[in-house]
Amino acid sequence: MEGAIFSLRMDNKPLVKALFKLSEPWSARQAQQLSYIAEYNMEPEYLPGLDNQVADCLSRPVNSMDVPPLLAGYPSHMEFAAAQEKCQEVAALKNSTSLKIACSSVGKRKLFLDVSQGTSQILVPTSLRHRIIKAAHQLSHPGV
Repeated sequence: MEGAIFSLRMDNKPLVKALFKLSEPWSARQAQQLSYIAEYNMEPEYLPGLDNQVADCLSRPVNSMDVPPLLAGYPSHMEFAAAQEKCQEVAALKNSTSLKIACSSVGKRKLFLDVSQGTSQILVPTSLRHRIIKAAHQLSHPGV
């Protein structure tokens, strides 16, 4: 990001205001943090959390059984289940003692999920990882 001009959309309104504030920071720590952020050639913009779908998608835990419809190109549950059957890494994760694995029926197939953190997270087969990352990445480039 160094040397590139970019927009930083964030749902932290006080931080956006602090970056444009002309008065002295309240503390040395705040001054140091603001100075570090200001070193980048960026335009900070306030974007309310509910409108910041990219941040929500990438940073907030969601129940993976409720895949947001805004992810064009995201695999269907049937595709996940089919790919899980062929993936050696998923087979190893199903036997893991550190995860709590649940199973859901998708047609005639089984979809394996990790529920150890309180939400259902699909065990992502290696063959679908690039596609999922690409689908999430496309959110930050609408219409391009």
